[in-house]
Amino acid sequence: MPTQIGSATDWAQVSAGGSQTLGIKQNGTLWAWGSNLDGELGTGDNDERLVPTQIGSATDWGVVSAGDGYTLALRTDGRLFAWGANYTGQLGAGDYDGRTEPTAIDPTQRYKYASASHAYGWAQSIAVRTDGTAWGWGDNRFGELGTGDTDTRNAPAQIGSASDWATVSAGTNGHSLGIKTDHTLWAWGSNSSGQLGTGSPADHHVPTQVGTSATWASATAAYAFSYGIGFDGTLYGWGSNRNHQLGRDWVVPKPKVVSDASWKVLAAGLNVTFGIRTDGTLWRWGGTAGTFAGPATPQPVGTDDDWVAVTSGGVHALAVKADGTLWAWGDNHSGELGTGDTTRQKDPTQVGTATNWASVSAGSETSFAVTATGELWAWGYNKHGRLGLGSSGDRHSPTRVGTATTWASVDTSSNPINPFTVALRTDGSLWEWGTNTFGQLGTANTTPSTRRRVSARRRIGSAPAREASSRWR
Repeated sequence: MPTQIGSATDWAQVSAGGSQTLGIKQNGTLWAWGSNLDGELGTGDNDERLVPTQIGSATDWGVVSAGDGYTLALRTDGRLFAWGANYTGQLGAGDYDGRTEPTAIDPTQRYKYASASHAYGWAQSIAVRTDGTAWGWGDNRFGELGTGDTDTRNAPAQIGSASDWATVSAGTNGHSLGIKTDHTLWAWGSNSSGQLGTGSPADHHVPTQVGTSATWASATAAYAFSYGIGFDGTLYGWGSNRNHQLGRDWVVPKPKVVSDASWKVLAAGLNVTFGIRTDGTLWRWGGTAGTFAGPATPQPVGTDDDWVAVTSGGVHALAVKADGTLWAWGDNHSGELGTGDTTRQKDPTQVGTATNWASVSAGSETSFAVTATGELWAWGYNKHGRLGLGSSGDRHSPTRVGTATTWASVDTSSNPINPFTVALRTDGSLWEWGTNTFGQLGTANTTPSTRRRVSARRRIGSAPAREASSRWR
């Protein structure tokens, strides 16, 4: 059954790194749990934490960005702190020694934005000061620091001379993106798959403008590909497209509109993307295996125009219509479609006859849904109690999880090896269940959980700084 993470109802934000999680509470305190091999939790040691543990006693943490094996965080006054692994100088402390506690970086300066990379062993960090200048440190083998060379830096080095940077994003494969206050988009570093969007395969060691548009709202550097959103809500993608994640060719060297239609909902699954347009029609593109193989450009899923929600798991999808009915399609090895059997469905098939479904989340052979009346339901594969039912055995039809009517939302992992689920209740309390290999459930041990309440026993100092994230506009 769902296991609450402590009893607190004042969580404001969480940031997930390579194998650690940090969270900020409304009172500005910082908390951490999970793996701590490199001191990435900031607890002063290398012991993993199985429950949220406070980091120090500060109450003025403002923003946190958890990378792979290390963490960056900002206080509300703009002071920058870092801790964890430092193999490439990614902490910016002037050396290559790891830190197990938050360490002030560039203490005389003030920052407004920081981005940690998820590239373990060759990570770069990018940040923006309050004066609008951009700075980088860490790995630089592809010029991803934007300093004009490929020399690694273990302390902040200025990126060019511009003082009008707004946000930055450190990618996981040697490239970085930045947006200026005039809303122009810039890129630098590796361009092996066209991820810089400059239209050529050449790397760039200094920020290079991407096109001429001055309408960029946000941009995210991923693994050898990039996404950006314009102020009109248009989604753009460029770079590697081996799994059609950009909806077009194998390599997209310049930002291309995935679709010029107006979209309101997007859901990315295992190499496949589903989207709902503002006219209520459902579309899909990408996919490499089974039911979801192809296509490379958005194609309609049926002709209905009353879709309101969609989610994609490993190789199955769930969606809700405006009338509150639930639909499912794709692979069905463990009954994850909820149709009462294990038969694969190529097209959306209605699940039962209920008309009060509100939200859905699809994982790896598992499905979860919340009704308009606050009930939580689950079905599909149930090893390690991943459905939260308090018992084992797959479920081929929606099965109610407990008796509570105060569930607000649910989100389940699509990781087939260490799956777990997190959910919120209307009182703001946080609950988790499933596998617990890395202590991700916060239950004070690594035992899989089917039903157990956990109390937070340790305080992890000040609350993690809020992590910036790309949001659809």
